[in-house]
Amino acid sequence: MEENEFKKIWQDYDLALERSTAINLQSWAMLAACRTEMQSIRVVSRMEKLSVFKRRAILLGILWVLLLVTLIYLTGSNNPFFSVSAGMIALISLISMGQYLHQLWHIASINLGMPVTQVQNQLVRLQLSTIRSVRTAWLQLPFYSTWFWSLHWIRTSPASFWAIAFPIALGFTWLTICLYRNIQIGHMDKKWVRRLMMTGPEYKTLEEAQDFLRQLQDFDQ
Repeated sequence: MEENEFKKIWQDYDLALERSTAINLQSWAMLAACRTEMQSIRVVSRMEKLSVFKRRAILLGILWVLLLVTLIYLTGSNNPFFSVSAGMIALISLISMGQYLHQLWHIASINLGMPVTQVQNQLVRLQLSTIRSVRTAWLQLPFYSTWFWSLHWIRTSPASFWAIAFPIALGFTWLTICLYRNIQIGHMDKKWVRRLMMTGPEYKTLEEAQDFLRQLQDFDQ
């Protein structure tokens, strides 16, 4: 084989190798872009699902507060136990709705065009806000055990009140304190706390979105 023919074969081989490398790089780039797009769509889907849930919760919360305020107005001072209990439930519901509005603002501010780490930080802030709103909502629990109390009941049947109603209220209060102290990010390693949080769609949806972002970050690396 002559030297020129050998050089030509070698050059053809180099050209074919370069073309193959370029095709592989293009394929990898297309695959990365497709995967990024798919993960982004999944995150957006989870955020839209979460946003719809919170909007519905706010709407139901408004109707619930209006109902409570109406009942308090109609009851007047006839039963102070009911008025105070319903008033506290309404107040805590309003606080929860305010937290939900703040979380909707967090969701709207998430921009998937930003670096993955920044989006993850936004999701963490949303997750912390979600935990705070869950803790707040549980503060209503004791008042659901006192709204039916009445001075008439205490005077006419003190035994049933102090033996049944009052211990139930104390139990609900103890449970509320226990939940409020344990439902926080530092206690999510406790199985029962995590199981409780995962029963609702909020925390579970945020966990799924964070998993998609972690997969995307691992793929980029």
